[in-house]
Amino acid sequence: MKPRLKQQGMTLIMLLFIVGLTATGYLLHGLNPTTVKIERNKKTVEALAEAKAAIVGWSVKNDTPGKLPCPEDVAAIGFTTEGQEMAAAGNCPSNIGRLPWRSLGVGDLRDGYGERLWYVLSPGFRVSPINSDTPAQLMVDGVASRAVAIIFSAGPIVGGQVRPTPTAATPPDVIQYLDLSNNDGDNAFITSGASVNFNDELLVINHDDLFGAVEKRVAGEVLNCLEIFAATNGGKYPWASSLAPVDYIEDIATLTGRLPDSPGGGNWSGACAIPAGGSGWWLNWKEQVFFSIADEYKPTGAAATCGSCLTVNPPSASADKKIVVIVAGKAIVGQNRAVNTTLTSYLEAPNSVGISFSQQHSTPAFNDVVVYR
Repeated sequence: MKPRLKQQGMTLIMLLFIVGLTATGYLLHGLNPTTVKIERNKKTVEALAEAKAAIVGWSVKNDTPGKLPCPEDVAAIGFTTEGQEMAAAGNCPSNIGRLPWRSLGVGDLRDGYGERLWYVLSPGFRVSPINSDTPAQLMVDGVASRAVAIIFSAGPIVGGQVRPTPTAATPPDVIQYLDLSNNDGDNAFITSGASVNFNDELLVINHDDLFGAVEKRVAGEVLNCLEIFAATNGGKYPWASSLAPVDYIEDIATLTGRLPDSPGGGNWSGACAIPAGGSGWWLNWKEQVFFSIADEYKPTGAAATCGSCLTVNPPSASADKKIVVIVAGKAIVGQNRAVNTTLTSYLEAPNSVGISFSQQHSTPAFNDVVVYR
C-alpha cells in the first residue's frame, strides 16, 4: 500500500471510531436513569390499568355477576395453562397470588421491571350471595372497606428478597415479591414505606369500580327479559310484584315493584338470562331490582303509543318512557335494608317515590342504576 493511501485509510478508520463513540454517547444520554425510570413507570401503570379493566370485565360477564377470580394456579407454572386461575367452586385456596392473566383473557402482563403482577381479592366475593350490598373487606392505608381487590407491581428486589425462577414445585413466595405488611397474609395493605425496603405499586379496585359496572349488566339483563316478554305479549309488560309481602308473585294492578318469578303465569323466556323460577344468580339480585311500567303498557293497557308515559329526568322531562328498570346500589346513609318492603330502603329520590324517575351519576347520596325504554 502506498503511504498516502495507508494514511487515508487510517484517517477513515479514526473517523468511523469517533462517529461510533459519538453515537454511543447520544444513546447513553437518551437512556439516562431518569428516562429509563419514566419508561418503566409508564409500563407499570399501563399494565396495572389493563389488569384492573380485565378483572372488572371478568366479573361483569361471569355467570355470577360480582364474583371475582382466584389468583393464579401455581400448579400450572411452566405448562401451557400457566396463568389460569386456581380451580375453586367456592372460596379460593388463597386470596393472594399472581394475577391469573390467562383466565382474564389478557396477555402475560408485566410491570416495568419485567415482573408479573400480583393480585388479592376481598373475602366475600366468591360465594353467593354477591350483590351491591356485599362489603369490601380490604383495608388500605388504615382505611377500612377500601377495596374489593388490589393489583400489585412488585418492582425490583428490595430488602434482601430472593427470587429464584418460579416452578410448579417451587412457586413464587409472596414475601419475596411484596413488601412489609403487604405480604403478611392479612387483609390490610399499604401504599408506601421506606424506599430501602418498599417499592410496591398498588392499584385499588373499590366497590364502585366493580359494582358500577356489574349493576349496569344486571339492569340490562332485566330490561332485555322484559322486552322479550312484551314482544310475545302484544307489546305489554307483566304486572309487578308488590313490595309487601316480598313473595315475587305477580300482583294485578301493580305498576311498580319487583320482578315476578312467573310473569304472566309462566317462566321467563329461555332467551332471557333470568333462570326459570327466579333461581340461580338471580337469587343474589332479585331483592334489589325494581321496575315500573307506564299505564298504557300494563297487561290490560292499549299498548299503542305513549300518551302520558313515565318520565326519567334527567336525561329528559318528556313523559315518553314505557318501562323503567332500577337496580339499587349499596345502602347509603339512612337506608335500612332490613326493612325490605319499602322503596326508600333501596332507592333514592325521586326513584323511591315510584312515580317519576331520575338517571344520575353515582355519588355518596345517589347510586341507583336506571335503564329504560
